[in-house]
Amino acid sequence: MRAWILGVFLLISPWAAAQSPMDHAVSLRIPPVAYLRPEGARGEAASVLELGAGLHGVRLLANTRWTLSVEVRGEAVLASRPLAEELHLFLGQGSLTLTLWVGGEVRLRVEVGLLTAPQTPGEAFSEQGPLDPPQ
Repeated sequence: MRAWILGVFLLISPWAAAQSPMDHAVSLRIPPVAYLRPEGARGEAASVLELGAGLHGVRLLANTRWTLSVEVRGEAVLASRPLAEELHLFLGQGSLTLTLWVGGEVRLRVEVGLLTAPQTPGEAFSEQGPLDPPQ
């Protein structure tokens, strides 16, 4: 009886050693996330922001590639760059902080996905990190 138990133990032991935790790979899939959040604001962020006249600080929280569309009605200045009254596209990846002066109304919208060429009128360029010049 003891010989039979010893034989079973010897057969099981190599299998148990081969199945150690070090042999298993763990992977996490982080879903794409992108939100607009006004600086200093609390609560939930949104994918679309309507901004009225004044100086606004906006943070784009993202863990993936994004397209930020800025629809200007009136006049606006983004990081010392005047924006004409039309739709402007900004392409990038990761988080982004920007300062926007609005003389009329501005609508910001963010979409998650691959960086693509603009399909609408206006200008487009890629940005990573803050749009604002270093202070």
